[in-house]
Amino acid sequence: MSKPGSRIHGIHAIALAFALVLGSAPFAAGDPLPSTTLPSPDEDLSTWFFAANNAVRISLQKKGDELIGRFNAYGLTEPKLLWHVDQSLGNGVEGAGARLIPDPNSDQCYIGTGPLSRMDPSTGAIKWTIPCEQIGFVQPSSSRFLSGDRLLVMGSKKCKQGTAYDALKEPCFTMIDTNTGKILWQYETKSLEYEMALGYWARVAKLQGRSVTKDKRLQIESMLASPKGNDFDFDVPGADRLVIAGERFEGISLADGSSLYRTKDKPGILRGAYDGRAFFRDGDKVTAFNASNGAEAWTFDAKSKGAYVYTLDDLVDMGQGAPDGMHDVLISGTDDVARVATATGRATWTVKRGGMSWWTSKEAFLTESGDKITAYDWAKAAKIWEAKIGSKPKPTDAGDYIVFVDGEKWASGSPTPPFRFTVANGKSGQIAWTRKDVDGKKIVDWHLQGPDRIRMENEKGSVATFNVADGSPAAAPQEIADRYLVSYVEKAKALQCHDASGTLVWERKGESGMSDASFLTGKDCVVWASKEGTVEVIGRADGKSMWSASGLKEPGVFVNPAGTCLVVQNKKDLTIVKLGS
Repeated sequence: MSKPGSRIHGIHAIALAFALVLGSAPFAAGDPLPSTTLPSPDEDLSTWFFAANNAVRISLQKKGDELIGRFNAYGLTEPKLLWHVDQSLGNGVEGAGARLIPDPNSDQCYIGTGPLSRMDPSTGAIKWTIPCEQIGFVQPSSSRFLSGDRLLVMGSKKCKQGTAYDALKEPCFTMIDTNTGKILWQYETKSLEYEMALGYWARVAKLQGRSVTKDKRLQIESMLASPKGNDFDFDVPGADRLVIAGERFEGISLADGSSLYRTKDKPGILRGAYDGRAFFRDGDKVTAFNASNGAEAWTFDAKSKGAYVYTLDDLVDMGQGAPDGMHDVLISGTDDVARVATATGRATWTVKRGGMSWWTSKEAFLTESGDKITAYDWAKAAKIWEAKIGSKPKPTDAGDYIVFVDGEKWASGSPTPPFRFTVANGKSGQIAWTRKDVDGKKIVDWHLQGPDRIRMENEKGSVATFNVADGSPAAAPQEIADRYLVSYVEKAKALQCHDASGTLVWERKGESGMSDASFLTGKDCVVWASKEGTVEVIGRADGKSMWSASGLKEPGVFVNPAGTCLVVQNKKDLTIVKLGS
């Protein structure tokens, strides 16, 4: 519910994979890697996660309005069924997501959206359960583990909910003792529901008389705030309060859930949080509030109702650069961009943009007009260089250089292939080199390998790696994953591996059978599942078949985070393959 590219509310990432399992066939025998095939406990849709050196399978069964989770754990060291547990996961709330909260600091996990239970994945033992009537609805993805064996969850006091969206209109924060399951405190508040502004094409459709509705959005963001000298900082160790941006801006004590402050008026739409202050936009005003006491720190007239606030974290999340030690924010309106000091709310400088796109590099603030890039220094916005680069190129920092990438079109804020590259010195703007093909063929994929190397792939699947400084061919890297580059080439309908020089090492013909990725990676190997029903473990360096199974129909394929074990889920059986140690 936070705006894209923002770290306003950190959410713990969990290693989960989902698959639709529809068919069954025997697995191949006599393969080099050791594997064990076991009967599947049921034929329902399943989710897998890895914990305590076990692979845990979850399938869901509906019992009236209640969802029952069927947990089956299999050992990875000695592949066999270790335990089975059926446990209530709460009501079938739409949009609740994965009903699992893994503890990153232990092998314990917490399951359900109310009731909430603590499970030991090594044994399946349920340590405690908090009934839904006590805890209400829980949104698992909005959970935090805190020092002192505490778990902070967000949800709603009302137990039965139709959708997570409706539930979070009146959110409730609950602090739990993870050892006992005791609720330490609860705090209820209100979120802010507002309509998103219509995009360009939606406005065009509206002018043409077609029915257009604005998307609604809930604002309920929370940040941990820690004392830092005479001020506060967000999401760092030592937090003593939770700062909430919903209908109001408020702070509560982590010790007992008591209210520390709450603004009298609605502050507006949250645009960022940085250096102990939260920044809200209301019309053409941007206002900063202190996390220490909720008081208004300053107000900046953005002179534009569509103003956006960008913190350093926002720029990093968007793949842009910024100078070391920067603690200011950028406020971007229709006509200009201002660098605003977070301490005072005063503009250090303002650059006129007049609708032009802008970007940031660690060396300079950049504006783009047609094929011309203009660079301004960070201190006073003095113009330091201009260069003709291309039509709407997107810049990326690479050491002392800026890699400008131009494309055929733009989609979702990035150029689309085929790509054209211009590399310039970040300080002087001098063009170091340009490239639009690899071996005479258009470039369709690329990525940086550290700050000094860039890998490019052409439409035929050939790969080449170049030095950023001068565009010369780069020497082969040491890491196997960097030396042998695997990708699915749509035009060739094949999974291909090229070495650092671009030479094709091996390939597998066919279409990928995985919905969310072309392949998975294990220890010095890749896992390929084709649409034709073959699952194969392939040596990354030489293309050797290390294990395979054929005749499957859309199997689920999962690799543990360490890359040492593969689970292949079929409808009536499952196979655990040891990939390495």
